[in-house]
Amino acid sequence: CALPISQVVLDTLPQVRETFDYLSLLPHQPAIELLSAILPLAHFSLSVRDSLLIVLRKSLVSKNLESRKMAVGGYLLLLKKFKVLALGTGLRELDSSQLGILTQSQVEVEVHPSPSSSHSGNEAFCLEILVTLRRCLSQQYEVKLLLYQGLCSVLVENMKLAEPIVDLLLSQLMMYYEPEQDVTPPLKLEPCVTIMGSDTVKLEPLDHLVKCIQLSVVAFDEHGARSGEEGVTLPSVLEEARGILYSLVERMITSEPEDFLLDRSADFSSASSVAVKNKFLGSLVMGLYETLMEYTFASGQLSQESCDQTLKLYDIYVKVFNTVNEKLPASVAKAGANASTSVAKAGANASTSVAKAGA
Repeated sequence: CALPISQVVLDTLPQVRETFDYLSLLPHQPAIELLSAILPLAHFSLSVRDSLLIVLRKSLVSKNLESRKMAVGGYLLLLKKFKVLALGTGLRELDSSQLGILTQSQVEVEVHPSPSSSHSGNEAFCLEILVTLRRCLSQQYEVKLLLYQGLCSVLVENMKLAEPIVDLLLSQLMMYYEPEQDVTPPLKLEPCVTIMGSDTVKLEPLDHLVKCIQLSVVAFDEHGARSGEEGVTLPSVLEEARGILYSLVERMITSEPEDFLLDRSADFSSASSVAVKNKFLGSLVMGLYETLMEYTFASGQLSQESCDQTLKLYDIYVKVFNTVNEKLPASVAKAGANASTSVAKAGANASTSVAKAGA
């Protein structure tokens, strides 16, 4: 008599858990692919989930960069797979120690919960993961970059986590954000990169951090529109994020390349550590302007004001681009200039069309 599929899976769980020991030895991408194949079992068996969490926690504090990246990727996969239908007020107020106790009690016993209790458990489980992922904010540039990029895709799968995710991101942004509204530029870039000996060390992918915040706000708004919840009050942390983005747009419009120490006298062409640092700062500033243009255009819904702001941001973006790339070969510089002109014309046409429509 053939065994039920569930019994076959249960019989092979020891072998499945054994594969977790090899995850930290694999490069990041193969490890994530293996996790993706095994992850459905975490829904079926809480002991598998427990074993996986132990491996991920150990890998997150490993000295090996690939192990840390694997841990972040694994946590992000869990956030995508364990759906949250609603975030209870009580769970939002739990601190990390309480979350750890609650989740640990869930994974100690092998049970088959009802759908309602399963989703309730998912809330605490996902919140504990987000508490754990806060540790990544003090790790290497590559780890933080992976985290920011991954959290954006998590929101697509698990929109109810928007509030705690944005809260996590804002706590990091406040290390660089200038709250005084008359200060320009509005972001401190010096802590984002440093020179150690002859090496340039990247510390913070600030443009990706801001991009993840703006995508989260826009995604939350679009989700509300699709589900007919336009009248729902925006959570306070998302309202704060929207206010910060508005302030960034307003102040970045009045900033100049020199405000970011990106003037034409700076070295961008040599292979020295200073030149590498300057080029990184230039790419960081251009990334910030690209993100703010995207946010202004998407959130403004093609209004005259949003189109005007987008064009103003683009003007500064072109100045930064020209400052950083003026010493490139003529063919490359010409190609960049042609692309800039095409985008500017498209933006001007869009602005004119909106003005005519409004008239």
